[in-house]
Amino acid sequence: MSTHSQAHFILASASPRRKELLERINARFEVIPAEVDEDNGGDADPEAMVRANAELKARWVAERHVDRFALGSDTTVHLDGRVLNKPTDLQDAKSMLRRLSGRTHVVYTGVSLQNRSLGIAETIGVRSEVTFKPLDDDTIDRYFE
Repeated sequence: MSTHSQAHFILASASPRRKELLERINARFEVIPAEVDEDNGGDADPEAMVRANAELKARWVAERHVDRFALGSDTTVHLDGRVLNKPTDLQDAKSMLRRLSGRTHVVYTGVSLQNRSLGIAETIGVRSEVTFKPLDDDTIDRYFE
């Protein structure tokens, strides 16, 4: 997005959605995806998991750009005591929407901001409840078109 000299911080993610959200608020940032292996355990405490993943991403970037702010983030959906990971394909995505249809689930997001030269390493977690209206198969198909 921005050049190093103009960027206020580094987004430690390749997520198009995170990039879009930051662009909407006219944030000046550079994208450098963290090269880390995230914990996506289905039985893990979802809030602890997203906080740890966000911190891992931000730390990876902050250690390589010690004079810059690094922003790491991770989000997961929790339903019926299980973490729902990113769908593997279109059929998996449709199946996931069918499970969420007409139900309330919890979305956990972890955010970490780090700057090595200033000694800043702050990580937070947010929990939101989301209720989907009932979705029929036609609606789900149209969503993915």
